[in-house]
Amino acid sequence: MAVLLAEGRTLSDIAYASGRSTATIQSHLKRIFNKLGVGRQADVIRIILAVRAISKSP
Repeated sequence: MAVLLAEGRTLSDIAYASGRSTATIQSHLKRIFNKLGVGRQADVIRIILAVRAISKSP
């Protein structure tokens, strides 16, 4: 789900594509916030993009 956010998908898009409610996706996102120690979607996206950049470097 965090990767989909980093790709620019909205919570509604993710909910629809996964067959879950937007409330369920928001709940999952809150758990991701807690695990990463952040409080905003932008922070999650920044972390995902940083990890991708590191994993693509030679």
